[in-house]
Amino acid sequence: MKPATKDELRAAMPKGWIADSVAILGRLESLIAGGLHIGFIERKSGIKEAMLHALLDAEDRAQLGAHEGSGIGGRNYHEESEHLFRLQCWLDEYAAERHQKARDYTEIPTGLYISGIAMEALETKRLFHLIGGYGISKTKTLERFAQAHPMTHETPGAAYFQLTDEDRTTTQVYQRISDAMRVNEKFAVHGRSLGQRIRNALRTGDLLIIDEANYAFERGSWTMLRDIFDGCPASMMLVSNTTSNGFVKNHQSELGAFLSRARTRIINNNQPDDGERYAIALGYTNPTIIEEARKMVPRPGPTGGMRFIAKAFEDAERMASERGQPVDLKILREAAKMNSVFFR
Repeated sequence: MKPATKDELRAAMPKGWIADSVAILGRLESLIAGGLHIGFIERKSGIKEAMLHALLDAEDRAQLGAHEGSGIGGRNYHEESEHLFRLQCWLDEYAAERHQKARDYTEIPTGLYISGIAMEALETKRLFHLIGGYGISKTKTLERFAQAHPMTHETPGAAYFQLTDEDRTTTQVYQRISDAMRVNEKFAVHGRSLGQRIRNALRTGDLLIIDEANYAFERGSWTMLRDIFDGCPASMMLVSNTTSNGFVKNHQSELGAFLSRARTRIINNNQPDDGERYAIALGYTNPTIIEEARKMVPRPGPTGGMRFIAKAFEDAERMASERGQPVDLKILREAAKMNSVFFR
């Protein structure tokens, strides 16, 4: 059976459906007050702007769509109910899309700081070593930065890739870089080896972002990263977690000469404002929920950070839905505690 479209779902107003017109129009007003243009709402919901204004301007919102008001002032109960039902459907869809976008990526102060480092590397040849705590949004931020500033054969830009436990040899790492840059597709370069072709392809204004660079430190493949940086005009950004600090300190004689050239930036944890931005992006307005997000996100280690707070909100919303109630402070704390038990 072919699934129903959104329009078909909106059209199928359940028999006997009673509109909570005050709540529906309150949600609509909140979006408009937040800067959403009513013309956009008209296009997306399919409800004429004049009708939206008429619903918002009604003297007694509680009577909209109610049988008792169906004959007053020439109003049509069924028409009001249908508009309110379509509006509620659209508001639910818009909230779900907003939730998903927030989960995919929310612009936070920590992310803006990381992007600023990457932008500096695009503008001037730099070797950066970014050391960041667990789940602070390093990876998502830099993936999006590379997507927004792509390296092409026409213009310099960023190429991002993430090392894994399987990248154990110099050849494997060279191949990962080549794949990230798409050397064979985008660049007409020559060289006796893959490494030479990569160095020849990199230009002033290019940036290589190597995530999980701690694998390169531990496996010894950092020497080829040094050779790439020394042999071309491009910048390089090494991104590692805080556990790499111990390894680097214990291998100063080998790594010191290379990393001493780097501008090291350390971000141990997120800022409280990151949690607030995320909660608001999810649509929360309750001050206690927002304050709790501010408290949770800056905790160091695996029981804090953006990854942790995202799981906490996701689990809190699931638990609240199962209980038939909205997310409150108690449920959010319960979800956060459930996710932190393993690390205690």
